[in-house]
Amino acid sequence: MSKYFRVALIIEGAVVLLIALLFLRPEMSVRYGGDSLFSDSAISLEGLFDVTEVGFYADNSIAENIEIASALDKYHFDSYKATIRYIANDASNTFALVDDKGNKITENVVLPSNEGDVTEYTVDLKTLGSGYYKTSIRYNGNGYLYVYGVEISETSHFKMTLLLVIIGISAVIDALLTLDFAGFVKRIAGNVDKWMVPYDGKVTMSPGLYKVIIIVFLVIAVALRLWKIGFVPGNGAINNDEAFSGYEAWSMLNYGYDSHGYVNPVYLAVWGSGMSALQSYVIMPFVALLGLSPLALRLPSALLGIFTVIAFYRLFVKREQDALGIIGLIAMAIIPWNVMTSRWGLDCDFYPAFVLFGTLFLLKAKDNSKCIMLSMLFYGLSLYCYAAPWIVMPFLVIGQGAYMLAAGKCRWDKWWTVGLLILGVIAFPLLLFVAVNVGIIPEIRTGFISIPAIDFRGGEVGIKNAARNLGKFWKVIVLQNDGLLWNSIGKIGIYYMISVVPVVIGMLSSIRALARKEEYRTLDGLMWIWFICGIVLAVNVDNNVNRSNIIHIPVIYFIALGIAAIVRLLYNSKARALIFGLAGVYVFYFVWFVSYYFGSYSEEFGEAFDKGLPEALEYAQALEHDKIHVDVSYPVVLFRAKVPTAEIVDPENNFWETHCTDEYRITYFQDKAPAEGDVYIGKTSEVSGFMEQYGLETMEFGYFTVGHY
Repeated sequence: MSKYFRVALIIEGAVVLLIALLFLRPEMSVRYGGDSLFSDSAISLEGLFDVTEVGFYADNSIAENIEIASALDKYHFDSYKATIRYIANDASNTFALVDDKGNKITENVVLPSNEGDVTEYTVDLKTLGSGYYKTSIRYNGNGYLYVYGVEISETSHFKMTLLLVIIGISAVIDALLTLDFAGFVKRIAGNVDKWMVPYDGKVTMSPGLYKVIIIVFLVIAVALRLWKIGFVPGNGAINNDEAFSGYEAWSMLNYGYDSHGYVNPVYLAVWGSGMSALQSYVIMPFVALLGLSPLALRLPSALLGIFTVIAFYRLFVKREQDALGIIGLIAMAIIPWNVMTSRWGLDCDFYPAFVLFGTLFLLKAKDNSKCIMLSMLFYGLSLYCYAAPWIVMPFLVIGQGAYMLAAGKCRWDKWWTVGLLILGVIAFPLLLFVAVNVGIIPEIRTGFISIPAIDFRGGEVGIKNAARNLGKFWKVIVLQNDGLLWNSIGKIGIYYMISVVPVVIGMLSSIRALARKEEYRTLDGLMWIWFICGIVLAVNVDNNVNRSNIIHIPVIYFIALGIAAIVRLLYNSKARALIFGLAGVYVFYFVWFVSYYFGSYSEEFGEAFDKGLPEALEYAQALEHDKIHVDVSYPVVLFRAKVPTAEIVDPENNFWETHCTDEYRITYFQDKAPAEGDVYIGKTSEVSGFMEQYGLETMEFGYFTVGHY
C-alpha cells in the first residue's frame, strides 16, 4: 500500500472518529418561559459530569416555569439526574417541582427564611417519548437558582444508526483503497489538479432535455414551498416572532400605527428590544387580501424562497445548458434550510435572499452597469431584514464592489454613483436609528416615519464570547443542527448530512479556480467575501441557524461546486456508475426529509407553538365572561384574537407593563385562585393540575385547555 493510501486511510479514520465524538457529546440546557434555549438568560450545561455550577437570580418578575431540559430532538438518553440548588434571599419563599403534565414531583415546601440558607433537590429527568426530557420548577419569592452536578445514565444515542452508516461507508472505502482499486484510485491520483477546478459546464445533453430538467426542478421547488403553506409546519400553529410581525402589519394597515403607536417605524419596538421591520411591510398587502392568518404571514416567505431558487440558478448560468446551473438549481430547490425558512415567517430569514439579489445584480453589472442600482437597492433593503449583520454589511458591500472593480469586471461610471446614493438614502434612517439608541439624538416621531428609541440589543453582538460562538457555529454548519426543532432536523441536517464532503471539495475547487483565474473566478471571489463576512459575524453573535443565516447561501454554493467536481471526476473514470450512487444518497435524504417534514414534524412544530389556541380563544369568547386569562406568549394572543391596537397603545391600559386589555389578561394566572366569571386558557401540560385542583370545567383544544366555573 502506497503512502497516499495510508494518508487517505488516516484522514478518513480521523474524520469518522471526530464525527462519532461530536455526535455522542451530550447537552443539557435550562430555560424559563418561552425564552430561547440559547438566550443570555438561559442556563446552558455541557459535558457529561461535574458540570460547572451556573444559574441566575429568580424573582417574582419571572412568573413562568423554569424548564430543565435536554435539547429538542438532539440527544437520546434513558434518564438524566440534575441537582437543583435554591438559595433563599428573603422569607416566605416556596418551591416546587412539577413534571411535563403539571403534576407535582414534590409537595410545596417552605424554604429556610434566613437569607443565604440553601435547599437542594436531586431530580430525575425521565424520557418523555420523543427524545425530549424536562422537569419544571415552580416557585414564589426571591432567591438564586442553580443547576449543577449533571449525571447521565444508560446512554443510547438516536444518531447511532447514522454513525453506523458512516462507519459502514468508511469500511467500504477502506476496502477499496486497501485492495488498490487501480483504475479508480489511479484516476483520482492522476487528475487531482483537474478535479479541483470547478466543473466547466460542458454537458452532453440536448437543449430540450436541459429545459425539461430546469422546469421539473422549478416545479418541485414551487411545490415544496407552496403546498399547504398556511398549514404546514405546525398544522396551523404559528411562532411568536411571526405572530408579532403579522400583528404589526395588521395594526399599521388598519390603524396607521404599530402596537407602540409609531407611524411607519424603521425598526419595530416589539419585545422591548425590537425586531426588523421589512417583513411586516411586505406582509401588509397579503393581510389586506387574505386577512390576518397564517397563510398571509407565510405566503411572502414562500414566494421569496422561490425567487431565491431562481436567483441562485441565475448566478451560475453564463450560457445555455450550463450543467453547474442545473446543480445549483437542484441544490437550492431541495436543501432543507431553504425549504424550511420559506415555509414560516421569521423576519430575519428575509436577509439572505436580499443579499443574494444584491450579489446577482452586482455580478450582472459586468455586462450592464445599470444593474448596480438594483444591486445597491437590495443591499440597502437587506438592512431592514436583520440587525445583527449590520456590523459586516459595510465590509460585504465594499468588499464585493471593490473586487469587481479591481478584477476589471466593472468600471466606475455614473451608475455606480447613483447606486451608492440609493444605498445611502435607504440606509440613512437606520443610521438615525442607531444615533437615537446610543443617545446622540432623541427619538423621532412624524406623521410619515418614526425612529423609535428602544432597549436595543447591541449587547448581543460582540467578540467577548468568541469561543462559545464559534462552538455553536460549528454545530450549525458541520453538525447541521442547533437543537431547535423549528430550525433544523438533526437526523437529516439543514443541508443533508452527506453534504459535509461536497462542501469541503467545493471550497478547495473554488480556491483553485481563483488561483488559476478560471471562468467562474468572479463569482468565486464574491462568494468568498460573503463567506468571510459570515465567519466574522459568527464570531460576534450567539449562533443558531437563524442568527447564522448570512452563511447559508455561500455554503450551498460550495456544496454545488463540490458535487459538480465529484461528478466531473467520476464521469471521466471507469467508476461513472458511482454518480448514480451519489444521486441515490441525495434522493434518499430528500424523500426522508419531505416525508418527515410534511408528516410528524408538522405536528411536533404545532406542539411547540400554539396549535389549538385559536379554537380555545373562540370557545372562551363565546362563554359569558368578565376576563379571559391566557398563559401564553402575548403576541400570539394579539394575533389570534385580533386585539384592537387602540387598546394596546392606550396609556390607561399600560399594556406593556400589565399585558392586560379590556377583555384579556395575558400572563401567568396560577398564583391565585380562579375568579367566578373569568375564563382561563393555558397549555394543557402546564395548567391541568391547577384547573383540576379548583374544580374548573374544562375543554381541550389541541394542546390547550380552557377552564371556567
